[in-house]
Amino acid sequence: MIERIETEEQLEEFNKYWEGEHDKDIVAKFAPKLYHGHDGIMKARYAVKSFHTGKDGKPVDKRLPYELVRASASIDAWALGVLVFTLLTGETLIPSSRDDDCASGNAMHLVKSWGTRPEV
Repeated sequence: MIERIETEEQLEEFNKYWEGEHDKDIVAKFAPKLYHGHDGIMKARYAVKSFHTGKDGKPVDKRLPYELVRASASIDAWALGVLVFTLLTGETLIPSSRDDDCASGNAMHLVKSWGTRPEV
């Protein structure tokens, strides 16, 4: 899912976890994206919760800077709803890239805060 990164310490933890990755495309893909509020001021960064795996398929480093989310029926239902929306309207529900990645930190904020009270 998506992690909100609000402090420099959290950002440092995130960057430290990924610093051993040599594939620059992966580093760029998972780099935290900036979220700007309605006033144009940066409020936070957002990143996709992801991890390295070893040959055994388990996370390489146990020091993830966030808790992983186990796949569940509710996540599948959300994904199905997003897919149905796209098929019926011909548009994406969340602004995304051609690879179906969130297009910006603002798009990630929309997903992370879905169903909650909007920020004032």
